[in-house]
Amino acid sequence: MTIPIHTADLDTIPEPLREHYKKHEDGGFVLDAQSGGGFSVEKVAGLKSALSAARSEAKDATTKLAAFVGDDGDLLDASSARDAMGKLAALGDNADIESKVSAAVQAQVDAISKKHGKELGVRDERVTRLTKQISKHILDDALTSALIDTRDGRTQAINPKVLAAAMRDQLRVQEAEGKWEVHVLDDQGNRRISPASGSDAWMSVGEMVDEGRNGDLKPFFRASSVAGTGGIDGRTGEAGGSAGAAGLNGLSPTQRLKQYYEASHPKS
Repeated sequence: MTIPIHTADLDTIPEPLREHYKKHEDGGFVLDAQSGGGFSVEKVAGLKSALSAARSEAKDATTKLAAFVGDDGDLLDASSARDAMGKLAALGDNADIESKVSAAVQAQVDAISKKHGKELGVRDERVTRLTKQISKHILDDALTSALIDTRDGRTQAINPKVLAAAMRDQLRVQEAEGKWEVHVLDDQGNRRISPASGSDAWMSVGEMVDEGRNGDLKPFFRASSVAGTGGIDGRTGEAGGSAGAAGLNGLSPTQRLKQYYEASHPKS
């Protein structure tokens, strides 16, 4: 026997089953069943009506929206579309075909420009980030090569990596005619001139390192074969002479490099 979910007259229900029905607020009696497993006793007429209305609205909206889909399948920018429609309306029915076509083309160009603006922004940000990384590698390579140069009796830096990091701020990578150039800068950010006598060429990275190797950075380079030069002995880590070593006695080579690095990069 099939039990009805709803009945207008409880007398139509066999007497033993009547106790399982309850009065419904919309009239009649409904089966008093407990919900479970995703099933329940509900009045679905209203829900079906609402679903049908929602589907009709969605279909209508999709039809209207199709007019704003570009050739690539993406939606045109809403603000640009409204602006274009406003311009067309302003032209009026008497406007010539050329004006209308021009307005439509401009609206499309504006929509495309706005769409790709963000994509170009992301690309530019990536190019900037990669350029900074490339510049750092170029500077470190140029500095390291100069710091370990032993030609013409030059002494090598004790720790080229740390000293290069400390001296990097004095350099700048610049693109010129499709090539990367390393410029040596002064404290004002101006490019320095070579210290060579009679030369008006730009200062090279090697000349900048030589300037430090023979000046205030001498304690951070290994000692030369000449006694009393003030460098640091590569075997013992001790100063080879008194020149340039004032204030650094008692510090290991690494500590001396750290002291110079911290002095050249003061905390703000």
